[in-house]
Amino acid sequence: PAGVVPAILLRGSAVNPDAGTRASQVGIQGIDDRFAALFDEDLGESLSRGPGQIFPSAILNRALAGELQADVGDTVLLHFGRVSDVLAKFRTAGWTPAPSAPRLRAGA
Repeated sequence: PAGVVPAILLRGSAVNPDAGTRASQVGIQGIDDRFAALFDEDLGESLSRGPGQIFPSAILNRALAGELQADVGDTVLLHFGRVSDVLAKFRTAGWTPAPSAPRLRAGA
């Protein structure tokens, strides 16, 4: 149906290893451009992979970026618990999970 897109919602923590800062109980949302299209937003550049990046960039809200002292281009580590119960449902849909602590670059 129109207006329905896939998303993954988790709770975890975020770390800026360069600044030595950490934020707990962070909402982690796995989305792509289909989610942004629901709101007529173009996140294409923000969610793209830069040279040498394994994962797409992350978008941080201002509060989290401030708490982590993170700027655009900084490395941010996301940590979340085991989600094996949830992953079984995604695997049946052909989705392959990423490791539980991906290194992401803060996007614009």
